[in-house]
Amino acid sequence: MTIKNLTCLVLLLLIFSCSNQSESLAEYTENPCGQLLDMEELSYERVKRIEIENDNLLGLYGKIAVVYEGDQEYLYGVNFTMNRIEKFDLGNEKFLKSINTTEHPSLYQLPISEAYFVSPDSIFLFAAGGRIALLNEQVNVLKTWDFSRIINTNRSLSGVDPLNNSESMFLRGGSLFVRSFPPNNWDMDKEFYEKPFMIEFDLETNRVKRTLGRFPSYMKEAKKHFVNDFKFGWSLSPKGELLVSYRRGHCLAKLNLETEEQEFIPASSGFLDEFELVPREYNSQLARNIVISEGIYHNLLHDPYRKLYYRVVSHKQTLHNPATNRLNSADKKH
Repeated sequence: MTIKNLTCLVLLLLIFSCSNQSESLAEYTENPCGQLLDMEELSYERVKRIEIENDNLLGLYGKIAVVYEGDQEYLYGVNFTMNRIEKFDLGNEKFLKSINTTEHPSLYQLPISEAYFVSPDSIFLFAAGGRIALLNEQVNVLKTWDFSRIINTNRSLSGVDPLNNSESMFLRGGSLFVRSFPPNNWDMDKEFYEKPFMIEFDLETNRVKRTLGRFPSYMKEAKKHFVNDFKFGWSLSPKGELLVSYRRGHCLAKLNLETEEQEFIPASSGFLDEFELVPREYNSQLARNIVISEGIYHNLLHDPYRKLYYRVVSHKQTLHNPATNRLNSADKKH
């Protein structure tokens, strides 16, 4: 008997609707991440459903990306566990190929945690320890970088690393912008949030040009913090501004990559309430419980056709599923 993997790609047209704010934005000047109220629930309608059936599909994608090349529209799904990328032609609604990233000898010891797709000929893979490889779909490795050897550590920069379920890099001009970390603990040290969160790396000279990006002031509380403060999603606007969506912040940060000017703007979800501050200590069970019960923000998606941004949210839930009495998943997104 043949068991078939069925991959269903569901494209949704989301129509946003929200009422007038009962409080003006001017009231949030001092605390731009304060929550705004009276938001109406999102509505949507399904535009199209694409079902692509193939015996060899893995599915279970940790990341999905859409790449445009001329009139063609491709979807890439990444299975990080198997180090495999699967490519689909959305226009013709068919599966094209699988890309095994371990086919090249130099990638054997590169278990990928993040992937960034520029074009079929430029795919960046990011692995733990600050290792990045640039390859094409034929798994020809064009270049590799080991940032543990490139970076000169200092009080603001100790290295770069990919973050699970978070954005870690993007390309602009001749520079690769990569998420960076200072020599502090994200859960114990408020100093972590007083340091830049990103480097600009020149791909021609193989040098770090600068560090940039700052966290909101409320993340610098001395004795307490929000769980998952160090994680965030981001989206690069056509104007060259980076919009940052913090996991447990009701604001977005807008960072001008040229001037490094940064402002925080309200962008709260009507599905989430205020977030609880917890003591600065590592407590994985407490963190998981809070994320499930209070909800969390996830990725920020740009829709160039409708000129909109979609902020993905995991809704707050009860800790345990009443039907199974098992702990609910913190990854349920809406």
